[in-house]
Amino acid sequence: MDSEDIEHCMMYFNPELINNFNGTDEEKNALYCMFYEWNSSVRVSDLCEQWVKVRPQSSLEHLTLLVWNCECLSTHMADFDLLLSSYSPHLFLLSGVGKQIHMLPHVPNFKWYSSKGTNSFGGVGILVHQNLRTSLIEEAVNFVLIQIEILNEKIFIASIYVPLGSMLPLELFDKHKEKEIFIFGDFNVKHQDWNCECNNVSGNKLKEWLLENGFEILHPSHPTSKRSNSVIDFGIGRSKENWGIERLEEGTSDHYPILFLSPFPATENGVFRKTNWKLFTFFLQVVHCYWNELVYKTDYNVFFDIFSRFLAALSDRCTTFEHVKNFRPPWPPHLVNLVRTVNKFKRRFRKTRFYEDYKAFKFCENIYKQEKLAFEQDKRDKKIQHMKEGQNIWSHVRHVFKPYSPAFRGLKTPNGVVIDKQEIADQLAEFYEKHFAEPTYDSKNPFHIECLEAYERIKISLKFPLDQIKIEEVILQWKKFAPKKSLDSVENSAFLLK
Repeated sequence: MDSEDIEHCMMYFNPELINNFNGTDEEKNALYCMFYEWNSSVRVSDLCEQWVKVRPQSSLEHLTLLVWNCECLSTHMADFDLLLSSYSPHLFLLSGVGKQIHMLPHVPNFKWYSSKGTNSFGGVGILVHQNLRTSLIEEAVNFVLIQIEILNEKIFIASIYVPLGSMLPLELFDKHKEKEIFIFGDFNVKHQDWNCECNNVSGNKLKEWLLENGFEILHPSHPTSKRSNSVIDFGIGRSKENWGIERLEEGTSDHYPILFLSPFPATENGVFRKTNWKLFTFFLQVVHCYWNELVYKTDYNVFFDIFSRFLAALSDRCTTFEHVKNFRPPWPPHLVNLVRTVNKFKRRFRKTRFYEDYKAFKFCENIYKQEKLAFEQDKRDKKIQHMKEGQNIWSHVRHVFKPYSPAFRGLKTPNGVVIDKQEIADQLAEFYEKHFAEPTYDSKNPFHIECLEAYERIKISLKFPLDQIKIEEVILQWKKFAPKKSLDSVENSAFLLK
């Protein structure tokens, strides 16, 4: 009997069974579709062909950088959240961080590199996703340099802030100019070569340094400062070829954010497979009666061929292929709209300075903060609930527990070091077997015989309670055996016993 003969009409299952499934509404909807497809199919092979998925072709993703002078991060946290959520850069380079540099906000799956500034308006920071292999190279005032290893390549990214009236730290540039380095930030230098209306002294010096060392400016085509028509936020590197640069119309800082798309690949894999094993297990539990009935009606080779194809197809049906750009889950639309509303009223208040506009701005800001806290708390509650179910906690803490192998090179013996595991186990087993075995004695040794006889006499002697012996009798016996010089110590011991 072949597979074509046994693929008869499948058993009908009631979708009401979904009520027994403990999952989200989205998962229940997926189960409902799976039951509908099962009940609509006639042959298992047809269902398998319908459920099999082809892995999408991955595309190479390029490293993205977001550069922004945040004009004191503590007053623009809403803009920071909005930019990070909307554009999901691999690196977020901040300048003008301010006092917030001492307590930078925690961002899941990211880590910070930072350096303080010369005043309360300075300081720089680089927010990097933890999946990137990075290390700190140098930290100076208003300057931080990191190294990134991507596909066996090492590139160096720096964030810089040059306060107004300060000199460019060209000594730092000279120190690292032989590396594959790119420096981004607020340089506060002006030159017509990068679309400024005029030149200043620092701009001329930077232009000379660029020509001497073969570096180029990576700058947007529009001004980056909202207070003038100048491009003062940009990057410098060996080449600007294949770089994409875009000025973003976001935020309420006095600087526009700049998005840089680099020619460097961020990852080799574009998608990853994500299987919902809860759906897989539940659906298999429901349809197992069909397979239990089928196994007795068919040849076992044919059955296992069909059943294995079904398991593979069911796994595909419960699988989605997610994009590797899983840096930070995007915000829900209502939070994004709230941030834009807050920024709208903030800009209006800055223009008018009316008290009513200030109240409207603070009202919207408070609503945004409450909604953000509620959203983050809901995510934490769901994570904790997921950790409590079964052994799911290990999926969160597995990276903390690392396997430990002691430095054991072998077992030292009179004949040398034994390395073979089986021989080590045999020798240890033999040793402990003798160690815990009953003691043996030499029947020809008089001392052994005397000790055994004494032991037997003690074992069969009468047992009487020790509390009947008075302490005075014990002291008297001690005095008989103790030398004269130690009588005082005996009396002291007796005093302690009392």
